[in-house]
Amino acid sequence: MRKDVVVVGAGPAGLYTALHIDTRKVTILEEHGEVGSPKHCSGIVGSLVAREISKLHPKIVDAYYEKTLFITPTGKIELNFKKPFAFHVNRPLLEETLATKVESRGHEIIYRAKATPVNKSSVKAKNTVIDFTTLIVADGANSLFRRFLVGDTPRYLHGLQLIVEAKNIEEKTLTIIYSNINPEFFAWIIPLNDEEAQVGYASSKPMEKVLYKLIEENTDLKLVGVKERYGGLIPVHHPLKNPVLHGKIVFHGDSVPLIKPYTGGGLYYIFRLSPILGEYVDRDDLIPYSYIYMRTYYVKNSLERLLVNFFKKMRYYLPVQLISKLNKLSFLSLNDFDEHYKILFKALVFTPFSPLLLFS
Repeated sequence: MRKDVVVVGAGPAGLYTALHIDTRKVTILEEHGEVGSPKHCSGIVGSLVAREISKLHPKIVDAYYEKTLFITPTGKIELNFKKPFAFHVNRPLLEETLATKVESRGHEIIYRAKATPVNKSSVKAKNTVIDFTTLIVADGANSLFRRFLVGDTPRYLHGLQLIVEAKNIEEKTLTIIYSNINPEFFAWIIPLNDEEAQVGYASSKPMEKVLYKLIEENTDLKLVGVKERYGGLIPVHHPLKNPVLHGKIVFHGDSVPLIKPYTGGGLYYIFRLSPILGEYVDRDDLIPYSYIYMRTYYVKNSLERLLVNFFKKMRYYLPVQLISKLNKLSFLSLNDFDEHYKILFKALVFTPFSPLLLFS
């Protein structure tokens, strides 16, 4: 069997790219029976991405936040904005909306079709070998195609999330908990309304009792009951310098992985790069896309990773203290939540003056 453009994975990366392919026929291979399942993402984005997502469906962005409470081993820090700076995305609705729009463009999604690589020109799904002209690999953090085609092993943290009924929810406040109990990453409390919240944390071996302990010892949140449990992977290996192989295979999304290294969020890069990738897939020329990726987005992400590694060697939560001071000095903008390289660079600039900033 031969297909023109094959996309492996019907997550946001695969679907949003397919939505921007106009002149070629796209076939999306999805291993699950529906899009948006199983859930795994925290769904927090900044204003830049929220604006783009809201154009797809007005109800996908279902909550916003004006304050972040950072809880660190040395104390609590509040970061206040006069306007919403972070937004919660209903991920199942996002993917359902994208799937509907993709199919309305004449592209096809084949469900329960787990794809495996055969060679640089073919994949296999449902016991059928499919030859392709272009392959877009969007199979997530634990990418089988990256292992096979690139030859390296993805590394990642495991995320654990719960949808809980709770009391004492601060509805417009994101809570981030840094703790010596969990030095690999942080825990989070994301209010969904005045009665429900999304709580979670990531580590190499997350345990529900550790999450309860982090919340109980650091916050006033009172858990009433657990409505839903789910997990996910946060890739921590280095992104591909060039995501294009053999001129016809391109890695996208968490398979690269191109994420914000301080928070693990990947939607920013997906919504920035997918329209560009779709344009060059239409042209049947991926080389210009690889240049744009490497010269702009790979450089930005590498800077973010460099600065995150720098701060991890000092104190992982040190940027929080500096960012708080920068915010009070009006050095931050709402878009900094999306473009971490800017906020981390601002923090780095002030690092030589950190004693003055921290104790002023």
